[in-house]
Amino acid sequence: MQTADVPHEASPPLILDGQPIRLDDVYDVAVGHRLVEVGPRAQARMAAARDQLDRLVADQRLVYGVTTGYGPLAATHVGPGKSADLQRNLVYMLASSVGPPLSAAHTRALMVARAVALSQGHSALRPEALGVLLACLRHDVL
Repeated sequence: MQTADVPHEASPPLILDGQPIRLDDVYDVAVGHRLVEVGPRAQARMAAARDQLDRLVADQRLVYGVTTGYGPLAATHVGPGKSADLQRNLVYMLASSVGPPLSAAHTRALMVARAVALSQGHSALRPEALGVLLACLRHDVL
C-alpha cells in the first residue's frame, strides 16, 4: 500500500461513467490518491441534462431550487436577477457544520462519492463544475 503523499501510479484512472463504483475504488482514491476522470457517456448525460435545464429556465418554467425558493418558499418564483444569490445562499447554508474536521482520506472519499453521484447526470450540473471538483481532488485541495 502506498502512502497518501504518493499518487497511485500503478492504477489506471478511475473513469466515472454514471454507474456505481466499487468500495475498493473509493479506497484507492481516498488513500492511494488514484486519479478520477469523467467518461464520455457521463459527460454526454450531464450536458443533455444541463441543456434541458437551460431550456426550462429560458421558458420561465418553475424549477425547484433554480427558479423557486426551497422548502416553504418552493412556490416563490425567483427571477433571473436573483438566481445567483439563491445558489450562493444555498452553498453558504450547506457549508456550515459542527464537530471536528474530517481526515483527508475521509474528505477524499466523500469527494469521490459526490463526483460519482454528479456523473449520473441527474443534477443538471455543468460538466465543467464536476471538472473543478475532480481537479481539487487531483491536487488535494480539500
